[in-house]
Formats: sequence, C-alpha cells, structure tokens
Amino acid sequence: MAALSEIIEWFRVDEALPAACAAVLVVVNGSVDERYGHMVGAEWRDSDGFFMGSPEYWAYPPEGPAR
Repeated sequence: MAALSEIIEWFRVDEALPAACAAVLVVVNGSVDERYGHMVGAEWRDSDGFFMGSPEYWAYPPEGPAR
C-alpha cells in the first residue's frame, strides 16, 4: 500500500487569519498539541465554543485521502 501524505501550512496569527468561522488547527502557548478552533468575531474558540486564549499559529486541517 502506498503511503499518503499532505503538507500542512502553518500561519502566524499576527500575519494572517483564517476565514470567519473556519475550523482550523491551532497552537496555543507554544503547545505542540494542536487543537481545533475557530474565530468568532475577534475571539478564538475551541471546538466546544469555549474561549481558548490567543493561538500563535493556525492551519487548515488536511483534507484526507480522496475517495
């Protein structure tokens, strides 16, 4: 079976922001444990809708294999 891979492009929050309400991976407080989050207005929220602080980086999640 051939291996599949995708490159994830990380963006610095102070340089670019995701589309409004787009689900993205985020890095908060330098943590390498990426979490899903999204922006509501000017605030970052986690996947449960709770305020998550200020991420340093964000990335769109990988699309996964084509079916």
